[in-house]
Amino acid sequence: MTQAIFLLVSLFFVALGLLGYFNAKFPLMPYDELTHVISDRFNLEFSKAKVTSDMLNVIVAVVIGLIFTQTLGSIGIGTFVTALFVGKILGWMMRKFQPALMDFVHLPKDTLQESVE
Repeated sequence: MTQAIFLLVSLFFVALGLLGYFNAKFPLMPYDELTHVISDRFNLEFSKAKVTSDMLNVIVAVVIGLIFTQTLGSIGIGTFVTALFVGKILGWMMRKFQPALMDFVHLPKDTLQESVE
């Protein structure tokens, strides 16, 4: 039970960290850039692209793990839950908090991510 609570709380902290990371306009790691590419290329809402990107990465990790080690390694239920829900929580946080975050750092509203529309 406590593991489930920690997982739930950590999903929100991870999404909060990603909200700050994406809005800071730092250069993105390839894993995170894949989310932007999927969003732009397939004209998807950013949160749906995040879930798609995370699930693709988990599936690739599972396949590579099964091919080379015949195990899932440290990929467990928490990995799948995180891949499914961080993007959804991030999308909610972007709609709810991104405008206020932009006001706080004094950036114009036209720099908001596309998913806030």
